[in-house]
Amino acid sequence: MGERAALRIISAGVDQPGATLANIVSNFMGPFLPATDLLVVHAEDELTNVVEGILGLHNVGGAILCLTPTSLSERLEFLAGFLHGIVGPDGFVAPLLLDMTPQDISPTPMGIFQATTIEYKEMLALVGQIALRVAGPNLRLIDVFQSQWPDFDERCRWILGPPPSDIVVSLVLESTNMSFRVRAGGDDASWEDSLGHILESLPKSPLASPPFDVASLELLDVENVRWKPIPALLSRIRSSHIALVEPTAVFHWGGSALLASRAIRDSVDVHGPMYTFTLMADEMLLIEGSR
Repeated sequence: MGERAALRIISAGVDQPGATLANIVSNFMGPFLPATDLLVVHAEDELTNVVEGILGLHNVGGAILCLTPTSLSERLEFLAGFLHGIVGPDGFVAPLLLDMTPQDISPTPMGIFQATTIEYKEMLALVGQIALRVAGPNLRLIDVFQSQWPDFDERCRWILGPPPSDIVVSLVLESTNMSFRVRAGGDDASWEDSLGHILESLPKSPLASPPFDVASLELLDVENVRWKPIPALLSRIRSSHIALVEPTAVFHWGGSALLASRAIRDSVDVHGPMYTFTLMADEMLLIEGSR
């Protein structure tokens, strides 16, 4: 018998963040899947050319479709349906979610697929399932996965998001709550140089917050009602209202994003005047009482 052809798995994205994630995923999974060709497809330009290229491939057993909040479109749905037909009944199409949850896509046609986020446990499960299809049980899988994970996680954190605009930020401390607006004007920046810098300056600013440990704060997406890790870039916040919450307040709400978001949202008039930090190229301007 001839040597079995390598299983091909397509890693695809339909917008720039999705295409970047597709490349990162392909590089990340290579060491776990030595009997697999990981083919990266960027469907952000001419989808017809992408389809024609895939039609010429053989032994395509699966597809990882990298989704972002800006990629949900008819283009994505068409590509997902096409890939589903190419891999056949024994293959798989796995949506991989960046800054999203399965609940975000459940009302869409993408909801028919079992989605995975880029969180550690879910990625490990996805890699394990693919490895079983390719070469059977691999006792070294977890060790290799753990050695590769820090680089994968860090590279995902620096994927660019959409241009940031106005963000309402609520600071929830044990002794006081306060809110202010951050106006980015479409210019991206690292978290450390933007919100991180603002938080460090608050005790000595006109807002005169009590001292607090910036590193201990938990990030709550008030608009989308979910706890999130601190992003590397301002553009990855993807929310018009966030809260940075001390651990004691998180405990007060029993860790519930729903209860915390409701309480914070009810206490803040996001349309009213509040201190506004305007981020500029080389400086940060604080305006009192701005809308």
